[in-house]
Amino acid sequence: INKADFCLNCDNKLDSNENYCPKCGQFNDTSRVLFTDLVRDILGYFFFYDFKLKNSLKLLLFKPGQLSIDLIEGKKVDYIHPIRLYFIVSLIFFAISSINEKYSQEDTEEDFVNISVNESDILDEEANETFYSIFGITDSTVVDSALIEDAKNSNYSLFSLLLIEQREGQLTKNKIFEKYNIENSITNNYIFNKSKEYSKVKINDFIDAFERKFNLVIFIFLPFFVIFLLLIHYGRTIYYYEHLIFAFNTQTALFLMLTFAEIVSVFSDYVGDILSNILTFIVFPIYLFVALKHFYKYKTYKKTALMFILVNSIFIIIAPVFFILSLIIMFFIY
Repeated sequence: INKADFCLNCDNKLDSNENYCPKCGQFNDTSRVLFTDLVRDILGYFFFYDFKLKNSLKLLLFKPGQLSIDLIEGKKVDYIHPIRLYFIVSLIFFAISSINEKYSQEDTEEDFVNISVNESDILDEEANETFYSIFGITDSTVVDSALIEDAKNSNYSLFSLLLIEQREGQLTKNKIFEKYNIENSITNNYIFNKSKEYSKVKINDFIDAFERKFNLVIFIFLPFFVIFLLLIHYGRTIYYYEHLIFAFNTQTALFLMLTFAEIVSVFSDYVGDILSNILTFIVFPIYLFVALKHFYKYKTYKKTALMFILVNSIFIIIAPVFFILSLIIMFFIY
């Protein structure tokens, strides 16, 4: 080691016996960085996080609720942060799921090679279905006086009107606005641009885009759901952030189970689908029941069962509302 009299990072004066700068913590070494040093640092970083990942996954899967307890009690050095772990596992799940979907589509295309012409036309029509069908617009739909009148007071009707005009594609924006006496406002211009955009968007493409953002949707949804966990356990010395850790860890456990099912699906779609249903509707509810009892320290199984039913009932009620809102938001930002 070639030591310096001053820290190369912050210029703090160093004594000859100091291996690290007391001010910024940088290692006191003036030697040039070698390729072997780079390899050693990369491997050290990898195995350090590999060690933390193994510890986190082992505790998460085989001791429901314990990882959350350890993190809350301050035992953090051996585990990955719950939000980081959630993203790692969910990204792996969606990556494998996308690969399976790609191969599944290829197999489906092969199966459709020998179908009749009429069946092929129906399948093509379903695959290329656009947003016109959602708004009840067919090839024979025209702009009538009722729709024009409704469009003056309803953005939904205005969007439908503009979507029909986009299907025709014969008039410019100014001509359409002039034709129907539509005010040239910021809102109406935005609706026009959206109608132009969605006149070409396939419903399947929109759904695929939403699925790719599904882990982000869950990430945004969980903090709102945790508010109910906080209210249910009002009066107990458990803070919001601690409930949040528990929620992310249990969601990560579900993604882990589904990832295993997706891996099995690589070899057999049929077995993978069965396994996915078993893990989702049997194994995970049992896992959640045990995690709730262990984390919240319910004294009896009866109370645990009541809280299990209450928590899941709240989730079932608010989850659809949140996802509908997410779809609406996705519609505007797609």
